[in-house]
Amino acid sequence: MNINQEAYNKFEQLPQMPYNIITSLIQNNENVWKLINYNSPDALQLPNLTQEQKAKLIWNGQEDSEDYRVFMQPVTDDAFTTMCSQIRVFPIVIIPTNRTLGIISFGIEILSHVKINQLNNYQTRILTLLQEVISTLNGTYINGIGQLFFDKSASYDNSAKLNLFNNRNYCGYTLIMSNRAV
Repeated sequence: MNINQEAYNKFEQLPQMPYNIITSLIQNNENVWKLINYNSPDALQLPNLTQEQKAKLIWNGQEDSEDYRVFMQPVTDDAFTTMCSQIRVFPIVIIPTNRTLGIISFGIEILSHVKINQLNNYQTRILTLLQEVISTLNGTYINGIGQLFFDKSASYDNSAKLNLFNNRNYCGYTLIMSNRAV
């Protein structure tokens, strides 16, 4: 049996998907950017960032990654000595459901130095970031990705788990959200 080569999913949009998720957060949620940019407990009461300020927080392979807060990979080679918050977006599981369809699950790591985690509204930075990311992305159509979802019945991988990073200095969540790749 000779099946046409074009009938297979090539996952050609895969390399651009993490950036498209970040772009959706840039366009649709000011609080996420305030929480990763401002280290003070009153971060949510501070001014919104401009598009240029948000873009300057995204690491794009520069030699020193310490000045950046948003990454498209799970780790960086540099040790972080600055108390800060970060978001990392990357494909974590790719499951081909058949030759033309698949499910791509994205890890979205949300982390903060423990000394800046508490906000002045009796909430934590990481839990507020987690809720803001879920409410912004869940069910949202994202260019080049399709609809992103947080639904255990649609993908067993979907979850949010608390993690410790850098021994005990950083804590946060690994959120796993998925899409149907066509």
